[in-house]
Amino acid sequence: MSDAPSPTLYRLSHPQLRIFYTELLHPGTPLANMSFLVRIEGRFHPDILRTALQAVYSAHDGLRLRLSPPVSPVGDPFQYVASDVSLDIPELAMEEAQLSDWCHRQAAEPFSRYHTPLCRIWILRLDDTFGYFVKFHHIVADGWTVFSFLNEVDALYRSGLAGEAIVPPRHASYLDYLQTERDYVNSGEFERDREFWTGRLDGMPGGILGGLGKRPGTSIATDEMTFTLPEGLSSALGHYCETHPLVTPFQLILTGFSVVFARLAGADVVRMTIASHNRARGPQRDMAGMFVSSLPLVVSLPSDATFARHVRDVGNDLRATLKQHARYPLDVLARDLKLGSGASLFDVVLVGHPQRLAGGLHSRYVPPSTEASALTIHFNPNNVLCHGVFEFLALYQRQVFSVAEMGALFRALVT
Repeated sequence: MSDAPSPTLYRLSHPQLRIFYTELLHPGTPLANMSFLVRIEGRFHPDILRTALQAVYSAHDGLRLRLSPPVSPVGDPFQYVASDVSLDIPELAMEEAQLSDWCHRQAAEPFSRYHTPLCRIWILRLDDTFGYFVKFHHIVADGWTVFSFLNEVDALYRSGLAGEAIVPPRHASYLDYLQTERDYVNSGEFERDREFWTGRLDGMPGGILGGLGKRPGTSIATDEMTFTLPEGLSSALGHYCETHPLVTPFQLILTGFSVVFARLAGADVVRMTIASHNRARGPQRDMAGMFVSSLPLVVSLPSDATFARHVRDVGNDLRATLKQHARYPLDVLARDLKLGSGASLFDVVLVGHPQRLAGGLHSRYVPPSTEASALTIHFNPNNVLCHGVFEFLALYQRQVFSVAEMGALFRALVT
C-alpha cells in the first residue's frame, strides 16, 4: 500500500465543466482533443527540444491537471495537480508522405478520462525537417494556451541551442483562476451578467439551423473544408483594418458571416456563438489552462444598412459584450433559459485563433473527426493571418451539411 498523501481535489471551472459534460454526452469520441503539428526551422537537436518541451509542461500546473471521478453518479468530477512533473515524449522518424495520416489518427484518438495525463507530445524527425506533434485535452488547454506553449518551447529551444540554461519563466497558477471564478460567482457582477444574458436571449428565436430549415443531426461525425479568401480581397480587408484602428479582422469576419447567414435564413437578426479567450485580467494572460467562454451573440442586421454600418454596429456590440459580460458561464446560462443543455445555444460557432506564434515556427491545427456543433468555423487556424492570408477551416457535421452547401457558404462570403 502506498504511503503517498492523497492529492488535493479541486472543483472544475465552468469552462472546464462545459467541456466535460459535452464530452460526456458523446463518450468515446475525440471532440475534446486539441492537436497541432509544429515544424521548427534551423538545427535539430532532439535532446534539447525534449528538455524544452518538458520544462514548459512542468512549469504550468494547468497542463498537469488530471481528473478524478465524481463521488456520486450525479455529481461533478474533481481535478488535481499531478505531483509527477515528467512526461513521456517519444521520438519518431517517418516519411513526409506518412505524416498527414499519422497526425489525423492521433487527433482522432480520445484521451482516457481519469487519473491520466491530458497532454501528449511526440518529437518528429521527417525527411527534410523536424518538429513535434502536441495533443491537449480541452479541459487543460485552450487556443491561447496552445500558442503560449509553442512560443515558450521555441524560446527555450533556441536558448538551449545557444548553450544557455533552459529555465522556463514563472507563471501564476491555474488554481488562482479557480478562486477568482468562485469570487465572481458570488459577486454582484455575476448577477448583473445573468440579467444581461437572460434578458437578451429569453424568447429569442432558434439558432441559425432552424432559419436554414435544418435540424441537428444524431451523429457528431464531421467533415472539413479549408477555404482561403482571394488575395485581392484579403489585401483589401487588411487595409480596411489598418485604416480603421477599432476594426479587427475577426470583427470583419464575424460581420461577413452574420450577413451571409441572415440572407440565407431570410432574417434580420441572427444568433452566432463566438469563443472569447477570456484573458483580459492580469495574470490570466500568461496562465496555461481552459478559460474560453462561449458567447451567443445576437446580431441585428437592418436590411437598409451598409456593410460599413454593419461592421461598426457589430464591433460596438462585440467590444461592449466582451468587456462587460464575457465571464458568464454558458452552462449556467443554459439552466437559466431552461434549455437542459447548452448545445442548442451554439449550433454555429465562429472561433478566432490568436495571432501569437513566434517567427520561425509553423503550426497546423489537426482537427478531431467529431464536433459537438453542427458547424464550427475556425478563422486563422494555421496562423497565416500574419502573412495577410484570411484562411478558414470549416468543421461540419456530415448529417447536417453537404460539401456543396459548404462551398456555397464560402462563395456567398466573397460576393
